[in-house]
Amino acid sequence: MFSEALLAAVLCAAPLHEADALLNEAPNTVENLEAALRAYESATGLAPVEQARAHCGRSLALLRLGELSADPARKVAFFERGARAADEAVAADPTLARAHFYRGANLGKASQLRGAFSALGSAAELRKSFERARALDPGDVDAEYALGKLADALPALFGGSAREAKRHYERALAADPHHTRGKLELARFLLHHGDEARAVRLAEQVRDEPAPTRPFDWLKFDRPAAERLLAELAAAGRR
Repeated sequence: MFSEALLAAVLCAAPLHEADALLNEAPNTVENLEAALRAYESATGLAPVEQARAHCGRSLALLRLGELSADPARKVAFFERGARAADEAVAADPTLARAHFYRGANLGKASQLRGAFSALGSAAELRKSFERARALDPGDVDAEYALGKLADALPALFGGSAREAKRHYERALAADPHHTRGKLELARFLLHHGDEARAVRLAEQVRDEPAPTRPFDWLKFDRPAAERLLAELAAAGRR
C-alpha cells in the first residue's frame, strides 16, 4: 500500500511526466509547447528539486515558443518569461545546471532581438550563466558550446575571439562526439571561417549520427538542420 505522502508525491509528479513528454518527445509545435507549459504550471506541492525541474521545463518551453514565433515583440516576451522561469528554477535549486544554461539562452535570445547595444551590454551576464552551468555539470557540453558561440559573436573589445570560440567548440566535441547540436554549431562556425570541407563532414556526421546524445532533439531539430545546411551548400555548388 502507498503511504499518503508517497501517493501525494506520485500524483504531483504526474504532470511533470506529461509535460516532459510533450516538450521532449512530441513534435515541436505551438500547441504541444503550450500544453507542456500548462502541465508544468499545474504541478503543485512538489519538493524543491522537482519544483526547480518544473521551472526549468517552463524555461525551455518558453525558449522554444519564442523561437517559433514570427513576431519580434512576442519573441522577446517569450524569452523574457523564459529567463524569469529559469531564475525561479535557480532559486528553488541553485545547483541545477540546466537552469543556469536556460537562463543564459533566453537572455541571449532576447538581447539579440533588442539590438547590438543590448547584446553587448548583457555579454558578461550571459558568460556568467554559461560558466556557472559548466561548473555545476562539466559533463553537459551545451554550456561549452554556448560559450563558443558567445566568443564568436562578440567584438574583441568585449571578449570576442574566433580562436577562443574554436577552443570551446573543440573541447566540447572532444567531451561528447555524439552531441549533434554542438557539432552542427561547430560546422557553421567552420563554414563561416573558411574550413568548408570539415564543416561539410561534420554536417554529414550530424545527419547520419547513429547514437545521438539527445535522440529526440536530433530527430526534431538537428538532423533536419543538417540536411538543410547540406542542401543549401549543394545548391550553391559548394559541396
